[in-house]
Amino acid sequence: MHQYSQPIRECTIDMKSIRTEIEVEPFTAAKLLLSNGLVELVNLVIAILLCMFASRKEAGDFSTSTYVTAASLVPFCVGLFFNTERCGCVVDSEGTVLQSDEKSERHFPVAIIYHLILSLCYWFMKMGMDSCDTNLVAVTKLQQQLAGKNSIKKK
Repeated sequence: MHQYSQPIRECTIDMKSIRTEIEVEPFTAAKLLLSNGLVELVNLVIAILLCMFASRKEAGDFSTSTYVTAASLVPFCVGLFFNTERCGCVVDSEGTVLQSDEKSERHFPVAIIYHLILSLCYWFMKMGMDSCDTNLVAVTKLQQQLAGKNSIKKK
């Protein structure tokens, strides 16, 4: 949430700091807010989807719709991060965006790191659960074989 609030706050300050005789249209303001904070918006959506995935009561797997959606947004978010830059929110009297030299640095999307950590944790837990299931089947089979041999010896 904090990463998304930064470009919105900076853009709002930029739009309010321009001369009072220039009226920024609502559509232009919305376009500027979205274009400057798109990476952070996708980052926020990924984080919300991963929280929904991790907070499920039943055990989730990698085919859960929330996880699949979050995983499909990760390359999009990384691509946006490396291929877009903040254009600034200073608008002239015609409504065109003026390039600002005082652009703040965009931080790497935290949800990508969260996705990586969550994926690795679930993968290791799945490997451990599969290993336990395999061992349980082997122990049950061994117990049945030993019970069968003991019943033959008693006869």
